[in-house]
Order: sequence, then C-alpha cells, then structure tokens
Amino acid sequence: MFGSDPSTPDPARLSALVDALARLAPRSRDAGPWASGAFEQFADAGLLAGFVPADAGGTGASEGALLDALVAVASACLTGALALTQWASACRIVALGPAELRARMLPRLARGDETTTVGIAQLTTSRRHLGAPALRAVACPGGTRLRGTCPWVTGADAVDTIVTGAECDDGTTAFFVVPAGAAGLTVGPPLPLVALAGSRTAAVGFDDVAPAAT
Repeated sequence: MFGSDPSTPDPARLSALVDALARLAPRSRDAGPWASGAFEQFADAGLLAGFVPADAGGTGASEGALLDALVAVASACLTGALALTQWASACRIVALGPAELRARMLPRLARGDETTTVGIAQLTTSRRHLGAPALRAVACPGGTRLRGTCPWVTGADAVDTIVTGAECDDGTTAFFVVPAGAAGLTVGPPLPLVALAGSRTAAVGFDDVAPAAT
C-alpha cells in the first residue's frame, strides 16, 4: 500500500482496496468486516502493515498517509473503518509494550495472521460515574488476574485477542493482552446499535482472567 514512500498510499492499490470493500460492504454491515473478508483485503493491500512500525514488521506509514487511507476506507465501508481504527489502537498500545511482546505480536498483526481489538472505554468515560473501576487488575499469588467488565469492545466475538486496560491495586493503570479463548472471559451478545451493528460491539466480562501479556 505504501511501498517505498510512507508519506502517501499508492493510488492504484488504494483504489482497488476501496472497490473491494464496497463490494463487501453489505455483508460487512450485517456480519462484520472479519466475516465478510474485509480484514483480509486490508492485509492483502498492505494497509495493516502501514500502522505497524518498520522495525516491528510493518511499513510505518506517516500519520497523514494513514488518515488518507482511513478516509478512503470509510467512503466504501464505515463498519470496516470503525473496526480498523480499533485494531490500530490495539496495535499502538502493543507497540509501546515490552520488546518481547512487540516481536511476537506486531509482525503477525501487520500480515493479518491474527486479529485484535481494543477495550479501554472503562478507563476514560464508560462507567466512570459508578465510583469504582469497571475493570481491575488484581495481584494474586499465581499472577495478575482481571476482574470486571469492558463495556464496549468492537469485534469482541470475532478477534483473536483483546487489548484492554485495568486499574491496579495501587491506583495506577496497566494494559494487558487477553486471548479471546481465555478461561473466565465472557463475551456478551452484540449490542443492538442503531448504526454500525456489524461492528459486533459487545460487553466483555472478566472473571479472574489471566492475561497473556502486559
């Protein structure tokens, strides 16, 4: 998608991607961009790699180039664009993590070999009025355990991992990567949204879930 120039997407490849997404848009709106094949198109076009640093298996496109590509994606499929922004947010959190985590996850995410999403609304807006953390990271003898809820997770039932944030015992915030099949993880049904129902946004419960990485 970005080739040797990370400052701008290749017009021909971006146009071909937009055409493919437009064809898939009806199914993406109903079943989600994961089931429709839209995410495969993102990967094949090299768009996913643009969000990943060049030293971590991606092509490290500029912010301007990524914005141009996102606008084009949204013109063809708003559902796919929303899902892509959540994927990108998760990748950026992983990119700030330990070197081992970066090396293990980012090249696979850039290639589209696995999918991820982010669930961090509980840290900034959702359920903050309740006076207690919606999701807590509790130090236990066997390691950290996550307890509580992520109220909003796009693609919760369609991805391989969820990148989330929780409040620790000392009041600080930490981020975690959780496999979709982790014991104690419960994905609720997709929320009946007025728009973007194909984003498969759902609440996710954590009952003493052991994260894969921090």
